[in-house]
Amino acid sequence: GTAHLVSVSYIGTVIAAATMEDRFVLIDFDGSVLWQADLPEPLKALHCGAFGERIVCAFASGRIECLQWSPWARRRPSAD
Repeated sequence: GTAHLVSVSYIGTVIAAATMEDRFVLIDFDGSVLWQADLPEPLKALHCGAFGERIVCAFASGRIECLQWSPWARRRPSAD
């Protein structure tokens, strides 16, 4: 879909995006899809927590939802 709202965690571990087609996608810094869902209505605002531990969604109706989970660890390249 075509992204119309995007938010990135401060430390860069996750990217949250809402599409024009009312889909939500959560992507890690490698570009892998962590989670995706159909939205019940259009989003008007989207904010990712500093450590990627939560996403706050504001819907067109005025409803606000907070999705929260444990922060994803940032994988470091091996020294090999």
